Amino acid sequence: LHTVPLMRCFLSGAYVADINEANPLGQGGELARSFGSLMGALWRPGVQFVTPRSFKAKIGHFCHVFSGYGQQDSQELLAFLLDGLHEDLNRIKKKPYIEEDESADTLPDDALAAKQWAAHRARNDSLVVDHCLGLYRSKLVCPRCNHVSRKFDPVMYLSLPLPESRMRTFRVTLVWADGSRAPQRVAAEVPSVATVIDLLGALARIGGVPHTSHTSAANSRATS
Repeated sequence: LHTVPLMRCFLSGAYVADINEANPLGQGGELARSFGSLMGALWRPGVQFVTPRSFKAKIGHFCHVFSGYGQQDSQELLAFLLDGLHEDLNRIKKKPYIEEDESADTLPDDALAAKQWAAHRARNDSLVVDHCLGLYRSKLVCPRCNHVSRKFDPVMYLSLPLPESRMRTFRVTLVWADGSRAPQRVAAEVPSVATVIDLLGALARIGGVPHTSHTSAANSRATS
């Protein structure tokens, strides 16, 4: 919505000339038109809010995963939308057959990348390809003959998995049974695979009391 080249094209209506209704991989231009209407509504002067109900219904119609109101993955939605817009706006009406060039491995990286990019653009030419696509270089080395194979694949997005934390934090209230101290709210950090005994040990260290595997920090007890 804020990608300037896409925004200008959809707000000006220039995208309409690229709609490819005959593309069997597209949605007959319906997705592109619906997105164009959404862009127009969002960028109309004086508008304070927009309810994208019709656009959401159109997305759900073409991809049943998004038809309900359950929580969905935003990256999957973006991937479906960009791919759908590309196919709806693909300027190539008849895709040529591209033979794989076996001599490509002898080319330097820049020449090989240009060659494979041209082959991709011969079959895929759209506003999305113009501004949202790049090449991902992969390299494979044979462990036996040391032959090196390189390839430049079109990429529209890169998934970046977030590392999972190896620690867990428990926030509990320590209450001393003998009333010698006021209740104390503490945070105990333990490994994610820790046991209850590990948690009790951490609480005992925070409270400054002895701990054994059979008691919960001497005369104190922990309550959530």
